[in-house]
Amino acid sequence: MQRFGTAAIPTHSIGLAFLKSDWQGAVDLILRERPGEHPEVVTARKAWLEEKNLDKALALMPRRVVAERCILESYKTQKGETRNALGALSTVSVVLDVFVS
Repeated sequence: MQRFGTAAIPTHSIGLAFLKSDWQGAVDLILRERPGEHPEVVTARKAWLEEKNLDKALALMPRRVVAERCILESYKTQKGETRNALGALSTVSVVLDVFVS
């Protein structure tokens, strides 16, 4: 749970996506809306998931939401390109520590 959040999106689901090398699936699970989140996080997620507005999502996403910010910042570095899900995941240091070692 400390890696990707709470039971709303079971961490084993994200881990399974990693084991299957389903990088886009893992990103989708990490960025998915989660019931009961703080309203500012909900607003930031919706800016990305519904509006596809990367700049707005990054501006609204609190710094404490680390994995999501790393992925979105990677997409920003890639000028909005979202096809390199593995590259985006590699920017999340806790992901590297657990799954790539």
